[in-house]
Amino acid sequence: MSGSSTPVAGELRFEATDAVRGALAGMGRTEDLRFSPDGRRLAFACYANERIAIADVEIDGSSTGRSIALTRLVYLESPRLREPHGIDFVDDETIVVGNRGGAVDVFRFRIDPMELELVARAGDGSGLLDSPGSVVVRALADGGQEVLACNNWRNTVTRHPLVADGDTATGEVAARAWLDLPDGLALSSDGRWLAVSSHNTHTVLIYAFPAGAEDAAPVGMLRGVRYPHGLRFAKDDRHLLVADAGSPYLHSFASSGDWRGVRLPAATLRVVDDEAFARGRKNPAEGGPKGLDVEPRTNVVAVTL
Repeated sequence: MSGSSTPVAGELRFEATDAVRGALAGMGRTEDLRFSPDGRRLAFACYANERIAIADVEIDGSSTGRSIALTRLVYLESPRLREPHGIDFVDDETIVVGNRGGAVDVFRFRIDPMELELVARAGDGSGLLDSPGSVVVRALADGGQEVLACNNWRNTVTRHPLVADGDTATGEVAARAWLDLPDGLALSSDGRWLAVSSHNTHTVLIYAFPAGAEDAAPVGMLRGVRYPHGLRFAKDDRHLLVADAGSPYLHSFASSGDWRGVRLPAATLRVVDDEAFARGRKNPAEGGPKGLDVEPRTNVVAVTL
């Protein structure tokens, strides 16, 4: 999918060994996923099995090749992983996980041998976090980093400095107004726009970032989605992709770069076939795509169901 104009879908050939396909089949219910900064790994939040899957990825995005291969997939486990929902990379070997049944934790991982080490916590014990879900890592001007987290049952998005050596950091509320079960999160590459899926209002709310006040109203709204979940801005920040967990579709919204106002989808793409959609259709809010990310070099889009 291209972000240079109206996005266009294209077929990708999928390649994997029998061992990798077997590991994929054992994921269970998944939520968010994320490509590593170098695009060579893909991390999955395996919600029901309470573990993280890390896959090695090779993508041929050329007009003649157009294939994606998973060459290895491993599972990482920790007692801190409690209903992992959100995931993002701090760097190619460090991840942040939002645990709906716990806190927001930062792990360093290794594949050979398999190891998942807790190295920091974001806002643990601050009182701001309540069933944290989707997360986004943001670089700060001073060279540090912070994490933004959806709090599903508190109807807030909070921001927390990442603190090393296991210390805690409190943070603050970044967005609250009009949210009703925030379920997905994206920050534009220029840092100006914060997009949040509001599950129960069937909208994506756009906030100026930073808003200046925790109760500042959203400046934009995206409509026409049944149950918005995963979100991702395209590289030029002129397109915002939205996974609709309540339908088999991925929606693309467009702007000139200014996301103020109300918008309907500029394009809608089917990403789930009838069989897979029916299999996951346990209620009206499920069956469709949930997690969503765009590989940083080739603009290949990946979704979870």
